[in-house]
Amino acid sequence: MVAFLPDWMEIPLLCLVLLIFAVRWAIWIKDRIEQRRMASGGGSASGHPLAAAPGTRGSGADHPGAQAPSRPEQGPSGADFPGSYAPQRDAESGQR
Repeated sequence: MVAFLPDWMEIPLLCLVLLIFAVRWAIWIKDRIEQRRMASGGGSASGHPLAAAPGTRGSGADHPGAQAPSRPEQGPSGADFPGSYAPQRDAESGQR
């Protein structure tokens, strides 16, 4: 390693320099991604998706389009409503 610093100072200083380098690199990558999104019109500077233009349906995961299956009306579900495949309970005793 570098001979002009003692080991107890050299190792933390080297770690600090590497940390600064990694943070700057991560910020650079984040900025590049934001620039590409802004250039392609895919989002706003705040990171929130832009609303669809008036009169359009939009695109992406929030607007799957005509190819997506329609969502059926969903009734109650979960542990309180086990469905038709669960054994039926006896109304008098509360047992199956």
